[in-house]
Amino acid sequence: MPVSICVPFYNCERFLPDMIRSVFAQTYQDWELILVDDGSTDASLRIARSVEDSRVRVISDGANKGASFRRNQAVSEARFDLIAIMDADDMMAPERLETQSALFDDPHVQLVASATCTVDDENNVRTIRNDRGSHDVSPRGILRYKYRLLHPTLCGRRQWFVENQYNPDYFNAEDTELFLRSSLRGTLADEMVRIINTPLLFYREDGTQNLAKTLRWNRCLKRVLNEYLTSQNFGWGDRVFLRGLWETRGLVYLLASVFGIVPQIKQFRERFKNSTSLLNEMKSKLQTVQQTSVPGMDVFLTGNQLEKRIRRAA
Repeated sequence: MPVSICVPFYNCERFLPDMIRSVFAQTYQDWELILVDDGSTDASLRIARSVEDSRVRVISDGANKGASFRRNQAVSEARFDLIAIMDADDMMAPERLETQSALFDDPHVQLVASATCTVDDENNVRTIRNDRGSHDVSPRGILRYKYRLLHPTLCGRRQWFVENQYNPDYFNAEDTELFLRSSLRGTLADEMVRIINTPLLFYREDGTQNLAKTLRWNRCLKRVLNEYLTSQNFGWGDRVFLRGLWETRGLVYLLASVFGIVPQIKQFRERFKNSTSLLNEMKSKLQTVQQTSVPGMDVFLTGNQLEKRIRRAA
């Protein structure tokens, strides 16, 4: 089953080349890549347009409308019935499309997500996330185990994304809002979802979380809670527990941002999750991605000395 890979990007010249390499490194080659520019002012658009492959389409109108708007736009442009979502600063593991697309032989499956391997801004492998725990996608499960369904790992049927669009009004919390809304509507249920415990995405997590970002994140999450954590949708006990859970998380990251210890908090959270053999395997896969050539783009990067500039920025 062919796959449309939908990727919005904005001022991502440092990471966009490796994201594109990860698509060309796939073991499954029946795909199209839809790159939607969100008004970039750096070299991102030129990098995207440098790729010489008919499977890659670049869309740009010069405006800045946000990642959620652009994801919906990319889905509307997709030619295939299977959609893979990802962000422009992440990378696919080479077997992602092959592994996820195979599960859609079951007609009941609407979405497939996976575990992730986190990397920092220098592409150092850090840890594995989402490789254990609950796969509950009920409204309570979405809030209790929010990070079990990470939207950059999603692969799903095009019709599902058409009927369940990202809402641009919930910037910074659009994935939580989408999952809650679709779960409450009945378009997201356990029998419709498969979550693979093997990491199929390199997820960019640089550990920088300044106070402004944290405050913006907290405001967005509170909007989601106020909208959906109501007596119509949840019992009294769940409302108290789930709001307390998110308020506590928000307070911890707020204090961590004030004192500049967000990286240490994340390292403590992840310290018991490391599997040396799996991390070494992911390092090998990441090396494969970085060594993959992309027609046109490699010549463009070298000729315009962008490779050196990107490396200096790292």
